Amino acid sequence: MKPTTSTLVATLWLAAACAPAESESESESGSTRGESGSAETGGNSEGSSGIAETTSGTTTTETQDDTSAESTTTGAPDECVLPGLDMLLDCPDDLPTLGVPDTLSVDTFAFEWDLFNESCEGSLSAPLYFALPDDIISFSLVVEAEVQPVLLAGAANDGVLYIDALAEGETSLGQPPLAHQPGVTANLTLPLSPETFPTPGCLAILPLAEGDQSGETALVHIATRRGDPFAATGGLTINAIRVGDVQISPEEVEAALIGANNLYVANNAGTLTDITYVDLPTDDGTFIPTEGPEINRLRSSPIGGPNEAINVFFIDDFTDAAGVLGIAAGIPGPNGVPQTAGSGVVIALDSHRTVDGVLNTTLMGETIAHELGHQLGLFHTTESDGGSHDVVPDTPECTLDMDTNRDGQLAAEECPDGQNVMFWTAASFSQDLMSPAQSDVIFFSPVSQ
Repeated sequence: MKPTTSTLVATLWLAAACAPAESESESESGSTRGESGSAETGGNSEGSSGIAETTSGTTTTETQDDTSAESTTTGAPDECVLPGLDMLLDCPDDLPTLGVPDTLSVDTFAFEWDLFNESCEGSLSAPLYFALPDDIISFSLVVEAEVQPVLLAGAANDGVLYIDALAEGETSLGQPPLAHQPGVTANLTLPLSPETFPTPGCLAILPLAEGDQSGETALVHIATRRGDPFAATGGLTINAIRVGDVQISPEEVEAALIGANNLYVANNAGTLTDITYVDLPTDDGTFIPTEGPEINRLRSSPIGGPNEAINVFFIDDFTDAAGVLGIAAGIPGPNGVPQTAGSGVVIALDSHRTVDGVLNTTLMGETIAHELGHQLGLFHTTESDGGSHDVVPDTPECTLDMDTNRDGQLAAEECPDGQNVMFWTAASFSQDLMSPAQSDVIFFSPVSQ
């Protein structure tokens, strides 16, 4: 049963030693919320709440060399060619079984980039196959490469093709059921909706990275949660991390986390039951861009703690995006896999301050709940133009004909889902509601206990 009450449990503040990280030359693909970078915006007026994001980023498509594999083309001579993704539906025998019974565990495998096509400017690996056991509840798969962006050209589970990068319709990039996008890591989590709970059997993926990576090695991490789903408590483990000399007190951090916890509890989505408070030194300062080596280094920081811990970093502000409240590293992010360029959400304080400079911890609690929702796999219920919606079936949808002031953007006050914590933009009222299907995505995530 899902809990309906919770006590926020916290440990003492820790001083984390920040090991030097090598600078990455490439920037994050997608600086605002949607893929490898989900940003929320909001005004500084007291009492306003909510989140905004757009989907952006470089879609690097895939290629094939002259091989005997059946191929699919997009129809134009200068467009990419993929090996036929039917090979993801025909799995070999004797696959490695993922995970450990009754717990969260992470399996890591190395692979090489095999093929490069100049017209597509991308490198493909051979298909990778794994076995999901009978007691699988959920999993989070993360492809980590030296060069970004990286994505999944294809992904299938037990004969169901969930991602086809060149297809049109519901398996293509940016479309339901997964709306996969390129990012600093390539992420796949199931479930993301009631229709996408993982099925025992074969899990198959076809990774893709930008540029010629032929012969280079990359990693795929797979965090699996196995056991009895009805024995779960829904507890989320959080590292609350003050970066450098960021201007926020321990009491303000705790107040915001209590607000996020209470929002999840009220919606039966789980609890923030284990909080570790960390002070993290940094050479990059507390004002950083929404994309690029600084934020990638931050999210790669060796914080410590269990694999299931989700990092919540607090900085003063983003230097390239005024009004952005926070960023998640993907929808979903790399859950259960620490120290990648996408491991964690980042909260900007200045956008949560009133005109008098007071930190609005109520708004910040909603921001944390929103960004954690993205990291765990929740999309906006409605995007700004009403043209796209989330992949769960029971959230209200707002359409452009509801734009009563005819400004071309849907406001929360105009929409039936305006009070939902995952609405795209701020409101003049609290945005603290979730649907049962949204809460299930969080409650049954691989990092929930």
